[in-house]
Amino acid sequence: MPGQQWSWRLLSMALVGILVKAKGQPPFPAFLLFHVANLPPMCWLVAHIFGPRSRSVLVLDPPMPDPHLTEIGRNVVVGNMTSIIAHTQYRDRFELRKTVIEDDVMIGAHALIYSGCTIRRGAVVYGGSIVRPNTTIGENEAWGGVPARKIKDLPPLD
Repeated sequence: MPGQQWSWRLLSMALVGILVKAKGQPPFPAFLLFHVANLPPMCWLVAHIFGPRSRSVLVLDPPMPDPHLTEIGRNVVVGNMTSIIAHTQYRDRFELRKTVIEDDVMIGAHALIYSGCTIRRGAVVYGGSIVRPNTTIGENEAWGGVPARKIKDLPPLD
């Protein structure tokens, strides 16, 4: 039935439009919006349209200026005020690259993850770290500092 399919699409577009508009409007309790958007069926609709491509429920709503170029795996813990960015602005150019965070990763508070970074399964990025563009953090590695460097190897996950 083409009419029902169109009405479903129209309804879903309207709901997403309301959610996006409500997030910035003062009378709406914006803190509830993020939690509602993470519950089925809204999480499927919001994630499909806006990204990030995530299989985790992000509790703290980290700043992601480029969610459509960010991929986040399962069981990822992202600390408070951590920025995950898929663009880098240099003096003479602008670079957009996909940022990938695999399963079972922990990123501490106030960390900064730049474009093109790949953080492999089981890795830990300490709080306050700045992961430079196009960096690959290997499996079960702990990184920290400004700029972030490998600090130690971690035991493998079960």
